[in-house]
Amino acid sequence: MVFMVSRQGEHQAEERLQEDLEIIGRSIEGSLRHAMLRGDLLSASEALNSIFSFSRLYGAYLFNADGQLLLQTGEPRSYRQRDDLSELARSPEAYGDYDEIEGTWTYSFFVPLQDDFGRPVGLLQISRRQEDIDSAIADFRLQMILLVALGIVLLCLIMILGYQAAFGRRIQHLRQTMRKVSEGLSGQRVQPAGPREIAELGESFNEMLDSIERVQQKVRDKQEMEDMLRQRLVRSQRLASMGQMASILTHELGGPLSAIDAHAQLGLRKVEDAEPARSFQGVRDEVRRMATFIQQVVDFGKGQKGESSEYRPSDLLESAVRRARAAVGETETPVRVEGSAGASVLGYAFRVELAVKNLIQNGLQWARSEVHVEFESSEDGILYRISDDGPGVAPELRDVLFEPFTTTNQSAQSSGLGLSLVRQVADEHDGWVRYRWNESEQRGGFELFLPALRKPENPT
Repeated sequence: MVFMVSRQGEHQAEERLQEDLEIIGRSIEGSLRHAMLRGDLLSASEALNSIFSFSRLYGAYLFNADGQLLLQTGEPRSYRQRDDLSELARSPEAYGDYDEIEGTWTYSFFVPLQDDFGRPVGLLQISRRQEDIDSAIADFRLQMILLVALGIVLLCLIMILGYQAAFGRRIQHLRQTMRKVSEGLSGQRVQPAGPREIAELGESFNEMLDSIERVQQKVRDKQEMEDMLRQRLVRSQRLASMGQMASILTHELGGPLSAIDAHAQLGLRKVEDAEPARSFQGVRDEVRRMATFIQQVVDFGKGQKGESSEYRPSDLLESAVRRARAAVGETETPVRVEGSAGASVLGYAFRVELAVKNLIQNGLQWARSEVHVEFESSEDGILYRISDDGPGVAPELRDVLFEPFTTTNQSAQSSGLGLSLVRQVADEHDGWVRYRWNESEQRGGFELFLPALRKPENPT
């Protein structure tokens, strides 16, 4: 019975030491995968070195997907090339095995590093000497012998069992924390307590997690910066292209369209029959549609903020409503404006009026009974709300609503640039614009927030 218990305990001790390697490998798997995807060997080296702060290891190695060695830490000459490294990198499961390296038997655990689509990007190998495992098993055997020899002494048995219970509880707590970290809960920390060795192990584990978290935060910050710069570059390229298009349209089409409109107007004056008059009027309507489109492209492509100035939201809205009605044409839809006059605000008044005009124009095109315009002025800026009781925007279009040439209105008044220009103005003021749909009231509309610009401290 004692022999069976001893063999089972030795087997469990060996498995526990092997599992420790797996937990260590899993704890840095995410950091290494992100570092390999970015080609950042420095971050990978920091993560690889951090595992030696809390565990006795023989060596740790990082390979690429083809099995070529990239990084190595630990004992010198502690690595032997295996023919199946590339196969292990493509395997979906981790793998552990014993191997002889430079005359020393070791236990190695291999963790394949794969991207979100399951494609191999590298392989992590962590090795521990077999003699360390044998030493741990030998310690276990010694403990079993001592327990059997001193079993008749109840006090010693109680003391040993009490010590083992306290020791095992701390180890279990540490293992549970490691397992949670391996599952992605990197905010877990160990409370250093218990025997000195366990307390030191817990402190080392916490230091390793802090190091990994700092590396991950640097990675996130770098990714956010790259995304922001990429978006700015795409937007700048788009504005440059639109500016060139605006110049070409104004130069090539402005003159001919004016001439066509003039000829149609002359023809309209000379004819008396209704049918030719409708034809000439149709020509003028089409010319006006093309002129409106060209003007919208020019407004979007220029992207010129101009000089900032003080303006009152109430005065700006009065002009914006008038321009929106002129752009839509004859309509009986009322526009209800609410909001306190408030103090003057510093901003790019012409651009703000253009943005608000586009939002009101959009509401006039879709409203069934009225367009509601509301504004709130404060020290931080102005919040405009423009809503209508129209059918609203389809859910599949809401994510791309502010992209150039996105439109659900195929009428002569829509070019797909009006809402893009609104977002452009919001960006110029470091503000935001968004679409909101009220399901209970069956009303949709836009919210545009424009922070007040700061006056320059030195006018020169």
